[in-house]
Amino acid sequence: MNTLIDTAAITKIFLLATFAFVVTILWTPALTHFLYKYKLGKSIRVDPNTPIFSALHEKKSGTPTMGGLLIWVTTLVIALALLEFLVALTNPFAPRRACRIRSRRFGG
Repeated sequence: MNTLIDTAAITKIFLLATFAFVVTILWTPALTHFLYKYKLGKSIRVDPNTPIFSALHEKKSGTPTMGGLLIWVTTLVIALALLEFLVALTNPFAPRRACRIRSRRFGG
């Protein structure tokens, strides 16, 4: 079907985006725990020329600031997993796990 907007492609994109969102939400607590444990947070420098600015930002000291890590690592992991899955599906010479299990069971 030739339409301007292919509904199957949009559905795939929506499902992958939803999957990436869920994976990101699931591993956020682990990453923040790691960042707090090893004190990989924002350090606020105290500058005598800007005492008001330093005072306002003092409460942000120690806050983890690696949100981009969440997004990029999730994207990379999902992309590599899907690439491996697609290569396994499209490569006729790749050994199939189900075939190996079946051949072991029947002595082949």
